[in-house]
Amino acid sequence: MDETSALREELVAAVADPVDDGAAWAASGGMALTGPVDSPARQVPWPVATGLAAAAGALARLGGPVCLNPARPEDREALPALLEATVEVDDHRAVRRLLAGRTGTWLAERADLLGVPLGVPGTAPSGPFGLLAEGAAVERRGSPIVVELGSLWAAPLCGDLLRRAGCRVVKVESTGRPDGARRGPARFFDLLNGGKASVAVDLGTASGREVLGRLVAGADVVLEGSRPRALVQLGICAEREVDRGAVWVSITGYGRTGPRSNGVAFGDDAAVSGGLV
Repeated sequence: MDETSALREELVAAVADPVDDGAAWAASGGMALTGPVDSPARQVPWPVATGLAAAAGALARLGGPVCLNPARPEDREALPALLEATVEVDDHRAVRRLLAGRTGTWLAERADLLGVPLGVPGTAPSGPFGLLAEGAAVERRGSPIVVELGSLWAAPLCGDLLRRAGCRVVKVESTGRPDGARRGPARFFDLLNGGKASVAVDLGTASGREVLGRLVAGADVVLEGSRPRALVQLGICAEREVDRGAVWVSITGYGRTGPRSNGVAFGDDAAVSGGLV
């Protein structure tokens, strides 16, 4: 029997005869996560949970899932380059076949180079993300100024929470690549960005990059959701801003350092890389 067949038998056995370890399920913290908010928690039967845990382990040894998440138009356009093949982006069967013929390491390297969201098990940082957060904010009279360099929902949500806490938030967008949330429901965009000042700059020009630099230099807090190299290419140095006393909040898919620090991540792909699937 080859290794793949053996692991498949292990998977079947794990579901049919779960490990007798209710204590492990209780210790996981997930036992009491279900049920109505105004009633006692419902406890999932431990054989179900431990059986699924054993099954997940067997699946992981089979290679685990790889999650390609082309959430933006530019991600879809990059698929032929990612897969090094001529493929119709809507031909999901062909895309899956090409993905299956590549190793996770190879796919992660290509995806990070091209800026395509792709989750590969075991590629998320296992320790603390790179520390770059704790400047002692410059004292100023009035509300702290937050410059928000983010899109979609993670950074904008953080910016909205700071706005609600009393900060003055300035949302900065590129004229060439505005926040992708603008392409969705207007109510969602307004929910996260209402009440913020809005500035649009052409980052493809020297004058636009100069405006961005002045905005960042005048901020008490800089909030960004970019890959580290993206802002460096625009002349923005996070370490320099922290040294002058600003607080720098960096929301990244894989941390500011490490083998996938230049990778992008959104939802399902980040869950796969982080071992949540």
